[in-house]
Amino acid sequence: MRAQKISYILQGNSLLPNFTVLENICLPHQLGGWQEDLKEKAMELLKEFGLENMAQEYPDNLSGGERRRVAIARAFVHDPILVVADEPTSALDASVQKQVVEVLLHLRRLFGTAVILVTHDVGVVSAMADTILVLKEGNVMEYGPARQILQEPQNSYTRALL
Repeated sequence: MRAQKISYILQGNSLLPNFTVLENICLPHQLGGWQEDLKEKAMELLKEFGLENMAQEYPDNLSGGERRRVAIARAFVHDPILVVADEPTSALDASVQKQVVEVLLHLRRLFGTAVILVTHDVGVVSAMADTILVLKEGNVMEYGPARQILQEPQNSYTRALL
């Protein structure tokens, strides 16, 4: 279920250094052998990101933003119904953050995938979220439509975050 319907984009670099970019995208989804359709889908995703020439490269030859986009491709290669993105833009500069957010939004629309975004970055939240759940120490501080929470936060903790 986790590899087929629910995918994760882990914080930081979660790529295996001894596998190529293409292998990194397909590897978590291999169930007893190489699946040609996965390879084709992975190449389509790499093309979406302008990284098709890097399919045979190893992760150490990629920039941080390129690695993040490969991790996103890995999460979407199986057309999941849900992707959990844990701090997908952390440790990236502002221009690369913007590119990653645009890629996530595009893939979300393209595949009709729900995305749970786990982040403290209010800018990323405002660009991506339809609904916001604010947590503090595991307790719900505020929940509702993104526009309402961003423009008229009711909770003092939410106001402090903003």
